[in-house]
Amino acid sequence: MAKLSLSKAWDETRAASATDGKLYVAIALALLALPATIFGTLAPEVLLGGTPENERLQLVFCVLLLLSAIGRIAISRLALRHGTVGEAINHGIRRLLPVAGAFLLYIVPFVLLLAPFLPKVMASPQSPPPDALLASTVILLAAFIVGVRLVLVLVPVAAAEDGGPIALLKRSWQLTRGNWWRLTAFLAVFFIASILASRALGYVLGGVLLLVSGPIKAMTLSSLILSAPLALVGAAFTTLFSVMLARIYVQLSGRGLASVPSSGT
Repeated sequence: MAKLSLSKAWDETRAASATDGKLYVAIALALLALPATIFGTLAPEVLLGGTPENERLQLVFCVLLLLSAIGRIAISRLALRHGTVGEAINHGIRRLLPVAGAFLLYIVPFVLLLAPFLPKVMASPQSPPPDALLASTVILLAAFIVGVRLVLVLVPVAAAEDGGPIALLKRSWQLTRGNWWRLTAFLAVFFIASILASRALGYVLGGVLLLVSGPIKAMTLSSLILSAPLALVGAAFTTLFSVMLARIYVQLSGRGLASVPSSGT
């Protein structure tokens, strides 16, 4: 059982970003920022906290999630192995199905457990049934606890190692043993920081746009102006998150994996 040092992982992340930042930026722009900008322009209500009701937009959102997953795997690959941007993206495409399969194996049982309770809570959010609320809370808490062990390092494991969904989950469980609290602290800090940054930018920029041009509608200049900066901020946090998880994986696995050199695009 390896003892995780978050400070060491952060130092290595900063060094990798300073040396090889152009490679990460290329992937982040192509697979994270650009698709998110397009989606935000099509569905600005999502940027303001809503959900897309149009079925076509929901399909576009699913494509966005797949591209984001490929991007995260590719960034992790570059943080772990010598190679080019093209090779990293190809590797991300090849490893997408095992990652998606592993995530479904993790999430589906919890979704089934929530099915009898969560709809009752959502039907009456102001005064939910106590038993349904308690059951939903316990299940969600269990999903989070297990998720830190099973899926937090899933992407770098898939980027560095072979194997199908079950093998990836077993490997993730093995690597994270004894480091739940440190991994949870890392996840909480990144999540809070990204949410605060995105919300602050969204509220300020959205408020200015509302005052200047009125309601923000789809396929307008206002929706583009709002979505592009938010997409860039999200891509930046996702990139740092992915690189640091890769360095965490190196510590937990005990493998002396080298970071990608500053050449090769």
